[in-house]
Amino acid sequence: MSANTPKFLPRLSVATALSAATIAAAFAFSPDGIAHGGGLRLLGRLHPLLVHFPIALLLLVPLLEILGRRSAALRETAGTVLTLSLVGAVLSVFAGLALMRADGHEGIMLENHLWGGATVAVATALAWLMRARSRSLYVLSLVASLSALAWAAHQGGSLTHGEDYLTLPLMASKTISVKPEDAEIYNHSVGLLFQTKCGKCHQGNNNKG
Repeated sequence: MSANTPKFLPRLSVATALSAATIAAAFAFSPDGIAHGGGLRLLGRLHPLLVHFPIALLLLVPLLEILGRRSAALRETAGTVLTLSLVGAVLSVFAGLALMRADGHEGIMLENHLWGGATVAVATALAWLMRARSRSLYVLSLVASLSALAWAAHQGGSLTHGEDYLTLPLMASKTISVKPEDAEIYNHSVGLLFQTKCGKCHQGNNNKG
């Protein structure tokens, strides 16, 4: 047994419990398209607020680790920030599940967002566990957490704003070039209005939007 074993075992228990609870909840409360309402809605409405908390903190961890090579204080801060990231990631998943169940959201993009968030939580738990145990595993799990974060954030942004949110201004600029006399009234007026103002939320990937 290494000298770090007494400290490692409690961390292993916490990381395992948080990971297991996150995965079990994601499986148990899969999207069913039914608006259950109730007290879940209050927790669910906190999801947009909570989800940005671990995003900012996780992005800060690598920077603190790099700067911490010359500062013990910054290395210690990186560990604290990582701990807060783990807590925020787990809370975000549970708040997201509450929002999904309360309002009856469903769709493939929602499921991708859900499992992306669960992966962030589990990978962050592994990074938190391995930070003082194995540098290589810590770096790998942190990279996995950040990669899953990028994926989950993209799915969440597309779910909220539409898949073409980033490219829509380019599409709109092309539409402006169409001459009024050549434009079909629906395709270039009514249809475009629905696409830009309604289609972001009311679309197949967010059936309850």
